[in-house]
Amino acid sequence: MNIETALSEVLVQSSPDRGKSIRALIESDDVDVDARIEALLEEHSRSMAVAPVLCRILAERRPDRDPSYVLEFFGKGRKGDSADWAMRGNPYRSSVMCAYGIPRLRQLKPVEHLSRDVKHLWSHRRGVAVAGLGDTADPAAAQLVATRLTDRNPKIRVAAAAAVRRLARDGALTREAEDLVGDGLVQCLSHGDEAVVRNAASALSVPTLHERLVHTRQKGGLSPTAEAAVDDVLAGKVVALIPLWPGEATR
Repeated sequence: MNIETALSEVLVQSSPDRGKSIRALIESDDVDVDARIEALLEEHSRSMAVAPVLCRILAERRPDRDPSYVLEFFGKGRKGDSADWAMRGNPYRSSVMCAYGIPRLRQLKPVEHLSRDVKHLWSHRRGVAVAGLGDTADPAAAQLVATRLTDRNPKIRVAAAAAVRRLARDGALTREAEDLVGDGLVQCLSHGDEAVVRNAASALSVPTLHERLVHTRQKGGLSPTAEAAVDDVLAGKVVALIPLWPGEATR
């Protein structure tokens, strides 16, 4: 796909090729791509359908870039823009944080900031923090995510299992964290909520944890629900990830 086509497709939210176009821009070695995306971002800065994607592409292309371009969308917000209410205040507590690529930008020290809410009293903040940590591609996030595999809220456990899968996909699940994460996921297989069980089984299917999943099934002692979930995953029926942004893979 040529760059002109990719840039045009990214602007069309309903385009069936938008995801492919996003990946093409991220992977492009064209020296003019960043400048072209930055120009589009300035032109479409008020579009909640376009601006986040363009910000995320820039973050994916170069995680160590100056983050000032994306911070303009947070803080006090932009006068006259009624759509920016969700982004006011701390970007690390925003539900659109991942859409804009905040967790990918190394200069923002995302793991350090997100770690502050991992054990927050409010489940919403814990959930946002866990999702963000899973999106950092930073090995330092794995042990923090593991602590939420025993969260009292089933939704947070599901989010933590998804975060494990993202960290593994990005090569950020370290050997040091494997036992901690693996033990937490196996414990989730005994949970009463089927969504927790199925998402835990799906997380255990990542290459570095797959042997543990097989061993757990062979050992027995699982409930019928857990057995069914594990068998489905071993047969390749993995729970699809809910995309954090339009260009993310769902497996």
